[in-house]
Amino acid sequence: MISRWKNYLKEQTWITKNDPYWNSFEPFWEMPLTVQSDLDRSGLVFVKGDANARRVHGDLRWDFKVPTEEIASYFGTNMCIVRTLKSETVSGLTDEQIKSLSSCSDWYFSGNFGEINFCLLYTSDA
Repeated sequence: MISRWKNYLKEQTWITKNDPYWNSFEPFWEMPLTVQSDLDRSGLVFVKGDANARRVHGDLRWDFKVPTEEIASYFGTNMCIVRTLKSETVSGLTDEQIKSLSSCSDWYFSGNFGEINFCLLYTSDA
C-alpha cells in the first residue's frame, strides 16, 4: 500500500499543497479562492479532525438533525468528515441516533464518540 501511495504522489494523482489558511481559525466558507479552486478540482475532499469539522460548521451549534449537506452546501465538491467528537458542533444525526447517544450526557464533547460523515454535494455527469 505504501508503494502505491508513493506512486500516487509521484504521478501527481494525489497532490499536496501548503497554505497558511489551514492553520487559521476561519470557517470553510471564508476559505481563500486559491485554496477553494484547488479543492473544487477534486471529486472528494477528506476533512479530518474535530477542529476542521467545526470549521465546516462555522463553529456554530446547529440542531443535531440538520443535514450536513445543507450546512456545507457552499463547498465546491464532495466531502467526507472523519473526526472524534469534542464539541457541540454536530449535524446530520437521526432521531434514533440522538436517542441512542442521549444516555451519555457528554457524548458530543467527551472524545468517546466519533463520526464519519459523507456529504454528497455534487455528482459527475461523466
